[in-house]
Amino acid sequence: MEENIRGLLEDPEQALRQWYVSVTPTKDPELVLTGGAGPSPRRIREIFDEWLFRRREDFRAIICEQLGYAQAEEKTKDISEVALVAVVSSALAASPWGSQIDPIATAVILVSTRALNSLCADGE
Repeated sequence: MEENIRGLLEDPEQALRQWYVSVTPTKDPELVLTGGAGPSPRRIREIFDEWLFRRREDFRAIICEQLGYAQAEEKTKDISEVALVAVVSSALAASPWGSQIDPIATAVILVSTRALNSLCADGE
């Protein structure tokens, strides 16, 4: 898991692609998509931002309140990104969307873009 997290932190575009594939399931799990690269990383990021915006209250409840990120002291928020991704992805895996998203890729995006800070600050 740690190696996967580190790899995604080093390649944010891969994290976005992995997240995108997880939220756009096919009707046939055996189907292999061919014939195109799909949306650009920029477009996937826009889609992610829109997706997160629609769910921001739920994310605040899970990450900022239940996980306690909003109350964490600043020095605690500076723990390694790998550890923070692991904690956030565990919370997401246990959430109602756990089976609908890639929790690790989603957590990598949230952590690497510093979205958690603004997400939790919005609720204060």
